Amino acid sequence: MSVRALEAGVCADAYQIGTTSYAYRGTEKIASVKQFYSPECDENYGYVWVWKSFLDKQIKFDLQVGVWSYDRSTLLGVRREYDSLNQEFWVTAPTLSTTAPRGTAP
Repeated sequence: MSVRALEAGVCADAYQIGTTSYAYRGTEKIASVKQFYSPECDENYGYVWVWKSFLDKQIKFDLQVGVWSYDRSTLLGVRREYDSLNQEFWVTAPTLSTTAPRGTAP
């Protein structure tokens, strides 16, 4: 488990659910977007990993990450970062029946 995950309070038994999605800046794929679940803590986590190939360009970016609730048609556990050069982002969201990770980098 990464330092950022520990700082965000991600439970140690969390594992990826669903498939990996991607965030784009224009047509360039710049980040992986995933969802994790912890049975022990009964929590969902949204996760974004910005690729080094993009970070090496030293372009500051804005980012939003959360877990999409299909049942509520809303983004849960939303975190927004502005003018960032960080690589790893986590959010915690309540456990609901139908969710998916979401990350955007406008």
